[in-house]
Amino acid sequence: MDGRGGWVKIPNEQEITKKLEDFKAKALKMEGITNVTTKTDFDQYMFIIKLNYANLKALNAVVNTINNQSNQIHFSSNAKSFERIASYPVPEKIVKDPKKKEDLEAASIIAIYTFDKDIQAVANPNSKISQNKKTVFLKQSMYSVLKKSALMNNTIQLTP
Repeated sequence: MDGRGGWVKIPNEQEITKKLEDFKAKALKMEGITNVTTKTDFDQYMFIIKLNYANLKALNAVVNTINNQSNQIHFSSNAKSFERIASYPVPEKIVKDPKKKEDLEAASIIAIYTFDKDIQAVANPNSKISQNKKTVFLKQSMYSVLKKSALMNNTIQLTP
């Protein structure tokens, strides 16, 4: 059907695996991006991307390649903090489809950020800080995030 409230194509396992492989190949060629690994778990429908970045310009550029965006700012920082500005461009018909709502509510989106400095505080109340104060963990319902991207926003205060 057409894009006016019809079918939404759900990618199969091969398409998802290929998209992750394509992302990894692109990311590894980008200046300032290293140690890119991807992992799929189709039993739990979990997809993991891990990478190291030299600077925020490289991190923003690599995140933009995931959704073929250009020049969108996903992360910013200064001497004392790191900020995530979330944006998930999702077709409205997916969020409005009652058949998809249950699946999306059961799904989670998780962001894990690890730093070489200690974390003093986090702005997002759903964040958890690891015992060693180096990692922030944020988990939200996929349905909620698709309706309101800002739920994944976070400002992380680091020790100077």
